[in-house]
Amino acid sequence: MALKRHFQNWPEEWPWGVSLYYNPEFDPALNLYFKKPRATIRVMSTGKLICMQCKSEKEVKRAIQKTVRILSKLGFVLKKKIEEPEIINIICCANIKRKIGCGIIQKVFPKARKGKFGGESFILPLKEGTIKIFLNGKLLGLGFKNTEKAKTTIKKIAEKLYLAIEEFDKERAKICKLERVDPAIEALRKYGKNLAPEILLEEAELLIIRYYPKRMRDTAGHTPKAIAAGALYIASCKLPQILKLSQEEIANAFDLSIVSVRNASQTIKKTLNIEP
Repeated sequence: MALKRHFQNWPEEWPWGVSLYYNPEFDPALNLYFKKPRATIRVMSTGKLICMQCKSEKEVKRAIQKTVRILSKLGFVLKKKIEEPEIINIICCANIKRKIGCGIIQKVFPKARKGKFGGESFILPLKEGTIKIFLNGKLLGLGFKNTEKAKTTIKKIAEKLYLAIEEFDKERAKICKLERVDPAIEALRKYGKNLAPEILLEEAELLIIRYYPKRMRDTAGHTPKAIAAGALYIASCKLPQILKLSQEEIANAFDLSIVSVRNASQTIKKTLNIEP
């Protein structure tokens, strides 16, 4: 009731960078918005102030001091000394700029659990605070009460994930070479030796070696033989003066359908950014 009574005393023109919102039908709190420092203060009828959006404790204190002055000008009598602000929730974020697989998160942090809404994020509870790990490489820390601890914690978790991804990529590179690169080159040499000259086979082999490291986690459903056929078709298109092979000729030599050769070549072009 006090807020409602004093709300009409709000000046029509207040200093730059301060605005107010109060609608007791939807929100019982008085909301003050500051541009400098950027902050939102919720003034409760109990006398409590909730400060949000600030980026440091210093900004929190400045925003609260401004709020106290505003409330004094509105006619509120502040009898007690304002207490030191208590930090309840510090939000921090980080980005390792690498996609993270679900298996990596569960291997590094067994206590992490999947988010309730889909599998796009994992929640890692800590003694103080919580870290939300997104599969696109972003991390969000919530519930910390100390700025330095929040920064240190999220940095350590980001470093652990980054090292795990690096190790995973090394293992995947070895497996990829054994299971995909080598069989694709073998298929290229086996089915293409009587079809194309050595220079085209070498060009196609280079395409295979460049292609698989970029598609280690997503092979688009193509077999190594199909990738070999698609790479040979692209090589013949790049070097038509040597020999221009049709998709039908390659499909017959590799015992594949024309659609398989076409789709594989399009996937290689898209992955390696090769213009038509």
